[in-house]
Amino acid sequence: MSVVNDIKNLKIQGASEIAKAAVIDLNSYGNRLRSKTRDDFIEELEIHAMKLKGARPTEPALLNCVNSAMSKMKKSKSSEILKLKKELFMHCKEEVLRIKTNMRKIEEIGVSVIPKNSIVLTHCHSHNVVNILRKADPVKVFATETRPRFQGRLTAKELSSAGIETELILDDAVADVMKQVDLVIIGSDAITKDGVVNKIGSNMIAEIAFDYKRPVYVAASTLKIIDKIDIEVRDSAEVWKDAPKNVKIKNYAFDVVPYKHITKIITEKGLKTPKQIKF
Repeated sequence: MSVVNDIKNLKIQGASEIAKAAVIDLNSYGNRLRSKTRDDFIEELEIHAMKLKGARPTEPALLNCVNSAMSKMKKSKSSEILKLKKELFMHCKEEVLRIKTNMRKIEEIGVSVIPKNSIVLTHCHSHNVVNILRKADPVKVFATETRPRFQGRLTAKELSSAGIETELILDDAVADVMKQVDLVIIGSDAITKDGVVNKIGSNMIAEIAFDYKRPVYVAASTLKIIDKIDIEVRDSAEVWKDAPKNVKIKNYAFDVVPYKHITKIITEKGLKTPKQIKF
């Protein structure tokens, strides 16, 4: 199975992991090319870059990292294919390092928002969030199951394996447990002018937290900043495989959390209020 399909089918999850996988695959693809000229090499590489970006067009980190590597390749003055391949390797390596560095910084900064002996609620699966919680070691974490693909199970598995008391709850049970929670922390697939885009249900959770006067933190790299993004609609079979033909199903992958419900955004550049995010 190709990396493009793995990204499309959610076998690779988490915006940062998707971006890393994409640039690594871009380098691997370029290394296999047998192009005769510089122009052919760049053209064939661009075609594959478009396929990678098309696998999840709603992932700005993927788009930004692949675009960055391709932009540098197009500016290259090299005409020898071997040199171009070496440059591609270096550019893709730089993007992977940038992603990893951002994740490490977000983890270090994010720990500061988790008070000692706190109870935390999170939604879906975010590598940044899991890393923060592992290091912060809260008393307990409520993890939503995150239908229809149940990414919350992965979060629960990773946190419980780290020795953190973890309770997997139904998505619908958020209001019932919110009164026990000290704060909410979620990841993000995109940071837009309209709000933070994250797994469907995030907006509902943020609204409930707002009503209960609980802070909501978003852990996200600035690589995810983008002016606007279309909300992905996935296959209805993920929700109900054998649904009656006359039943319409809308399987939105994400929703938008308005900034009025977000306390701070944990970025590699520090804790930011929504007004401090630059587009």
